[in-house]
Amino acid sequence: MGWVKEIWGKTGFTVLLTGLVLVGQAWFSGDASAMTSAQVRSTVARGEPCSFDCYEVPSPDEVIYHFADATRSALPKRTLKVLVWNVYKGQKPAFRSTFNELTKNVDLVILSEVVLDQNVGPALLDLAGFGWVLSANFLMANRVPTGPAIGSAVQSKNVRYKRTVAREPFVGSPKTTVITEFPIAGSKDTLLVAGIHGINFTPDVTLRDQVNDISKEFRKHRGPIIFAGDFNIRNQARFDYVNQITAEHGLSRAPWQNDYAVYYQFDDAFTKGLNVRWAEIISEVEGIGSDHPALYMEVDLAK
Repeated sequence: MGWVKEIWGKTGFTVLLTGLVLVGQAWFSGDASAMTSAQVRSTVARGEPCSFDCYEVPSPDEVIYHFADATRSALPKRTLKVLVWNVYKGQKPAFRSTFNELTKNVDLVILSEVVLDQNVGPALLDLAGFGWVLSANFLMANRVPTGPAIGSAVQSKNVRYKRTVAREPFVGSPKTTVITEFPIAGSKDTLLVAGIHGINFTPDVTLRDQVNDISKEFRKHRGPIIFAGDFNIRNQARFDYVNQITAEHGLSRAPWQNDYAVYYQFDDAFTKGLNVRWAEIISEVEGIGSDHPALYMEVDLAK
């Protein structure tokens, strides 16, 4: 299914996002790509007001967005190249060129602060053959969604999200984690991928609560796991909370070749059931393509 959704009405910018759908909880176990545009619109309900660049906190029926069509049915059993990056809503002038360079030959992309506007949306669609799923932290003006997103050339399944009870002060919005699974060729297992945007300007225990809630998904999952994104780990307490909870569920922190001091590393990645061949922090892009460094990993699915 492909249809045109105008989400930048005041600017007059209209983009064709092939197969863009909003999926409510009732649709999580179904085939989202089979929904008609009428069905899509029927799931939309108004959410809660918020402040500043947050226009509205979406109702449960419009948190998840699928867009573009993945071209493959399963991940190959080989080394996967993974990019993790907070894209700062695409606000840096060199965002798009930097993004295009970083995503060359990658298999899996885990992003924070994606916004489906005239800058970031087309950049995502530049990745030919990739499909994307986003969980909206909130809707901006003209109901443009923003939040963490996961992209791959492999069709995702069992898409769901977690949303914090705590709200960011002043803005009044929660933080979400998008969770999906990818089939693995020749295996009954799936790769679970969780892309987090951690709650930030709140007491440290709210991040602990957020990660505890997400970890319920790890407890149920039998296959390999990648848990990554902008955790907003800005102090030792937050670092300890995240490491303790992930370790309790069998996840290990990526062995970064050039680890930052803990209070600089807002972004991180944890894995289970995977051999991490390489893990690198690409600090050169910070201040150029985003206000965050990018993370790059090579993980081995063949175990």
